[in-house]
Amino acid sequence: MRRNLSEAIEKLCTRSQYLHLTLNISKRLFNYGLDSLERYLVEVDNALDKSWNEFADKTEKEIKSLTEEESEEYIDIIYDDISMIRDILPQINGQAQILNIYAFMEHELIRLCEQYKRANKIDVSVNDLKGGGLHSSRAYFKKVAKFDLADDDTWERLNNFNKIRNVIAHYNGYLSSDYYHYKKIKKFISTNPTFIDFKPIGNGSKSSGEIIVKSECTKQFREDVESYFEELFKKWLSKAKWA
Repeated sequence: MRRNLSEAIEKLCTRSQYLHLTLNISKRLFNYGLDSLERYLVEVDNALDKSWNEFADKTEKEIKSLTEEESEEYIDIIYDDISMIRDILPQINGQAQILNIYAFMEHELIRLCEQYKRANKIDVSVNDLKGGGLHSSRAYFKKVAKFDLADDDTWERLNNFNKIRNVIAHYNGYLSSDYYHYKKIKKFISTNPTFIDFKPIGNGSKSSGEIIVKSECTKQFREDVESYFEELFKKWLSKAKWA
């Protein structure tokens, strides 16, 4: 049904009009998906902030009626709750956001490749190329679609977010010193202290540890995904103008 509709529309349009229409549909689908994901992530962030603020307010009221010694004892008793709400839940949320954003990005990249393939009647599919979704789609856009894509800061960060995502997905955020991308990930963390951190276990420059995802990290990731797709849409538009 969908294919028949697509073929009918193609017959009613010029080649350039059809490519522009396909591009506009792709952009609308991407923007709707990104907006939906953004709204979900913001709702979760707000819920965690609210939970912490309510807990902190309740704790402050409890402490006001206690002596200094009683306050210290009370804090010791509830410390696990403090650690859970203040530290552990936000860290789990940060990791989950990285996984969600990456899954969305990868799905949209593969879908965009397939839409470009159908619109331009290309035999080669992105699935014919090696690599994961991020890198196979990059190869498809550059080698098959002939997009002139920049190896800029956005692309470099996306590559690093790819590595961070893999550590989270496969090792629950634990970066082992013998991991094959250890040096690259540590360098990325050290040069971006405002949105990602590393909690070492043990001493030494080659210590293993946990990757700490800050809220600014997921914000930067979302912005980079949006920026990268904007570049892809511009390159598609440029090709469509010459059709």
